[in-house]
Amino acid sequence: MKDTIQIKRVAKIKVTELTNETIDGSRGVSLLAITPEFAMEILRERNSTPADGIPAYTNRNLRGVGNKKTNLLIQDIEEGEFYPSLLKFSTEGALLDGQHRLYAITKSGKTCKMLVETGADPRSMRKIDIGRARNDKDRFGLDFLQNWNLLPKFWTRACQVGNGIMCLGAFKSSRTKNLISFQKRWSESDLNKEKSFQKNKEAICFAVQAITKSQVDGIKMQPFRAKGPTLTLALMHKINPVKAIEFANKILGFNEPKSCPSTKFRQIVLSGEGGESKSSREVSNAQMFKLFFCVNRYLQGKSIRKVGKLQSL
Repeated sequence: MKDTIQIKRVAKIKVTELTNETIDGSRGVSLLAITPEFAMEILRERNSTPADGIPAYTNRNLRGVGNKKTNLLIQDIEEGEFYPSLLKFSTEGALLDGQHRLYAITKSGKTCKMLVETGADPRSMRKIDIGRARNDKDRFGLDFLQNWNLLPKFWTRACQVGNGIMCLGAFKSSRTKNLISFQKRWSESDLNKEKSFQKNKEAICFAVQAITKSQVDGIKMQPFRAKGPTLTLALMHKINPVKAIEFANKILGFNEPKSCPSTKFRQIVLSGEGGESKSSREVSNAQMFKLFFCVNRYLQGKSIRKVGKLQSL
């Protein structure tokens, strides 16, 4: 039948370069190699966007270098972490899906293998990229998180803490003084995230499981599961695991004097104290800086009269 899509077995297919003849040929799906030069030709000749001034455009605006997701695509290709995905063309030969991946190929300067569908119904474009994107928990939960001694319910928090460790580390190494601005721009490839997560596995697992009880002496402990407190405990564990475990036990103990850093830490978390901030990220950071101060004083063996702020540990 003419309308039947012929899908060839990827393992046995001989990979050749994508050409205009293939795009304009019969309907089908093939694994093909796409050179940076031909990727650029497709973007120029077969892809129109609102920026082109064409009313009946076929694609959304291209987000180039400077966009976090586009930069990550380029980085994946450069690191050999790009895997064949579907590039789709309509019955008229117009590009329906794949402009950002093609753009990344042009910027990386490397030829990539992709599954190419030709002769697709143009109306199928309405259903492209409308699903929920996989977050870190979704992606890493398919892979290395399954080998961690950690219940799946902790995976989201583990990824938040792992990303926090990386982001703060990059912030300390940068010349930027504004953490909020840096957090908005920060991004990292899955390959580098996995390396960092595995390196800090012990600290991350400790932090997300340090305070799992829902209540202690009638007091709800849910606030301790937020990113700020868990990230602070993870960073403390990286510095001194024994002190971190001791500190977490004291938070749950409610037996320490008011001047003890663990008492101040608990008060800040339970009160939601974060200073005069406008955004949730600012509130979280303001609270975290105070938690850093408490942890630092504990590591130094000092008590606290008045809580200050510390931007890093």
